[in-house]
Amino acid sequence: MKRTGILCAVICFSLMSPGIVLAGKPLLSYLTEDAPPCNFLENGEAKGVGVDILKTIWKKLGYSPQKIQVLPWPKAYQAALTQPNTVLFGTARLESREHLFKWVGPVFLKRFVLFAPKQSPLRAVDFEDMNSLRIGTTKDDAAEQELVRQGVRLDRMVRVQGLKEQLELLENDKVDVIARDEMTVQVYMDKRGLKKEAIKKVKSISGASLWYAFSKDVPDKVVKDFQNSLNDLKKDGTVARLMKNYGIEF
Repeated sequence: MKRTGILCAVICFSLMSPGIVLAGKPLLSYLTEDAPPCNFLENGEAKGVGVDILKTIWKKLGYSPQKIQVLPWPKAYQAALTQPNTVLFGTARLESREHLFKWVGPVFLKRFVLFAPKQSPLRAVDFEDMNSLRIGTTKDDAAEQELVRQGVRLDRMVRVQGLKEQLELLENDKVDVIARDEMTVQVYMDKRGLKKEAIKKVKSISGASLWYAFSKDVPDKVVKDFQNSLNDLKKDGTVARLMKNYGIEF
């Protein structure tokens, strides 16, 4: 009886512990942010094209459905850098991040831009002029990291947790511009009934494709299986169909 109790305890611990392999399928932690249309939280559930593609890959590989946490980007990004057996998506694959993760993708392209209030006198901005501006950024996101790469100082940035806070900074005249990807800003404002005409684009920063970023400890075979499955889903048209549901051309 005592041995049976110990065995049950071991089995329960194994089922609850991340990184434990069950039937050849590792339990991974999946993290994302509220950045539609790729990923967002709706009625307490993670949704978006990145979520739909991931769930289709799980089904194709024989994985059981697993929990997807929607967190502020800075928290999700740091967790992916420090916690084992973690997948962060959609993550822009930047040169500065290349060595930090193992990559599966690409999913689709995002373009990072600077937005200003419609009434702002700013019409166009060069990178060398940005150090005279107050810039609202999401901490550790791709737009912020690309600005730093272009020589914009961090002390010119008001760094917050996400797009909601960035738009509030802009509305309350706490910053001159915000840096974010264009698609997310447009879809986010649409979903919340905000007037897109209240802001304007004043600078294109860069473009980058979104990927699933696996922590470095995840076995290469697991990453390869995910990549092969994604490739198959692209070839048979599944990815294009899923993207069309969100108005994205593949």
